[in-house]
Amino acid sequence: MKQSIFKQSFLTKGKVKTVSGELVVTMNYTTKTINGTNHLTHDDFTKQVPQHKIEAFVDGKLWDKQLDLDSEIMVENESKRMKAHLENHLETIANSEPVKSFIEKMQELGFN
Repeated sequence: MKQSIFKQSFLTKGKVKTVSGELVVTMNYTTKTINGTNHLTHDDFTKQVPQHKIEAFVDGKLWDKQLDLDSEIMVENESKRMKAHLENHLETIANSEPVKSFIEKMQELGFN
């Protein structure tokens, strides 16, 4: 089976910073072997089922992933869900104030 890779990039500009994200869908990244028995003929069979994956990256780092998706409709539904979730997360990160360290908090209180 031929492996196909689909990518979609996001760039979110917020009040605090600009954040990039990427959604990568890999079709047929591996296969899973299924062993079974035909209930009519009682013959044993082995079947190779293609597996697909979706990965979400935030600023180049893996943020979320879905593995072992075995149908196109599962890939489509998970892609829609992960895309909305990633866009929401990027918006939150881009508009969130940076977390202050303990040292910065102490300096604000007047300690040196």
